[in-house]
Formats: sequence, C-alpha cells, structure tokens
Amino acid sequence: MERKLDLILEHLGIQLDATEFDVILAEVPPTHKISVIKTVRELTSLRLKDAKELVESAPVLLQTRSPLEKATTIKRHLEEAGAIVTITPHL
Repeated sequence: MERKLDLILEHLGIQLDATEFDVILAEVPPTHKISVIKTVRELTSLRLKDAKELVESAPVLLQTRSPLEKATTIKRHLEEAGAIVTITPHL
C-alpha cells in the first residue's frame, strides 16, 4: 500500500516532506460544468452564484494548506465530476 502511494505521489510530482497542499481547479470542460459546480458547492458550501463564478474562473486555487488526504479526496470528487485538478505542495 505504501509503495502504491509513493508511486502516485511521484507521478503527481509531490514530495513526501511537504505537509500542506494546494488544490487547483485547472480546467472544467463545458460538458461537465454543471456537475463540477454542484461538486464545488458540496465541497465548499458556497452559494450557487459563487460556485459558478469560481468554476468559470478556472484555473483557480480551490483549497489551500490542506493535508494530503483531504487534498486527494477533493481532487477525486472533482475529477469524478469531470474537472481537471492538480495538487501542489503549499509553498
């Protein structure tokens, strides 16, 4: 299990010594915009208007200074909705 995590982190370019990560909503294909807006609302509790503006302004920093587990969970949910998401170590 740990080996798989190491491979995933290496593939994503994430160093293990980082403890805080930023989640970036990089791109939202037009065909998935509505589902991504719904997911953003669920993850952030934003109002519909605010979530829509956030999604339409991609690329945008969605979450900052998150533990790796939370960042990967957010990424997974957004990717399931159709978004392109990146996780970077917080600098």
